[in-house]
Amino acid sequence: MLPISRIVKCNARTTLKNKWPQSIAVCLILIGAIAFCAVFTETVITLFGDNMQNPIFRVMEIVATLLCITIIVGLVEGCIRWFWFLMLGKEIGISEVFYYYSSLNLFFKPIILYAHLIVRTTLLGIVCFLPFIVMTVLQDERFYGLIGNHPPIILPVLWPLYYLFLALGAVLFILVITKYALSPAIMVINEDINPVDAISISVTLSSGNRCSWFGLFFSFVGWVIISAFGVTLLYTLPFFLMSYATFARFTVSNYRLECSYRMCEPLI
Repeated sequence: MLPISRIVKCNARTTLKNKWPQSIAVCLILIGAIAFCAVFTETVITLFGDNMQNPIFRVMEIVATLLCITIIVGLVEGCIRWFWFLMLGKEIGISEVFYYYSSLNLFFKPIILYAHLIVRTTLLGIVCFLPFIVMTVLQDERFYGLIGNHPPIILPVLWPLYYLFLALGAVLFILVITKYALSPAIMVINEDINPVDAISISVTLSSGNRCSWFGLFFSFVGWVIISAFGVTLLYTLPFFLMSYATFARFTVSNYRLECSYRMCEPLI
């Protein structure tokens, strides 16, 4: 039985006590990298023009995107690793946030992991929002002009279904993708696990616990909205990462306990 989000967040606050300066410094590195990528992308648009017909712009846009991905995903995984060790009570330096840049093999691990996650969540998003996508097409008069028919009379009546499918698709999508939530933590817990196996193990460990993960993420919605204006970002980000690491530890411990009851070998 996993603890409720309130207990997880209470444990996270306790762990962060007297460690806020280091935690904020780690998060500032990640925020700085994201800001650099945003400035770099904007510079590319300014220099080459926001024109998709320009082949130079398209090439530079791809280069900028790949550069941003390679910079950010390694730091995200490095931050998760740093907070995981902090949660275990192990003292590691702030420079450890750059751990995944220390070798070529480590460098590609988070890139492969997040590439797989992006592809899988994109496909799941298409499936979850398929009714909404269909309703969007049916509501568009250009669709009927394309097929040479007039819009049906009942078209205005379908608007409630449009918003209903949007809401249902969003809820279903969030619940479904929570099965991948443990993937980054698993790759930190056991560094010998490859990214694809980390995703598979995350799906196994998240079975029956998706609502708990959803509850944890949903409990941060208010903080995320406030932090969008930059007011509490340096509090919310360390707090969220520590809560994520704490909940991951509870989930793994609960899974290992269940395996001991069933007398089977745990995957992690």
